[in-house]
Amino acid sequence: MDYYVELLSVGFSGFGLQNSKHILLSVHALLFSKLKSSLGEEFPNDFIAILEIIYGGEKNILICEDNKRTSFGKFLVLLSYYLFS
Repeated sequence: MDYYVELLSVGFSGFGLQNSKHILLSVHALLFSKLKSSLGEEFPNDFIAILEIIYGGEKNILICEDNKRTSFGKFLVLLSYYLFS
């Protein structure tokens, strides 16, 4: 997080997050909340973030939601079982 704060403090207007479609939206919310907190609870006026998020019909075959039907979703279920139980 310090890296992004430093970039914004030296004049960057924002950044892009590649492969964001594989990250849960709740995780995005947490990341941007932490970034905002690190910036003193306010984004710069010219702040921009570009994310690759899919909301169309194919979103359920990716990992932008907890989806137990895909092989990667099944992997995550098993991983969380072994890590947290």
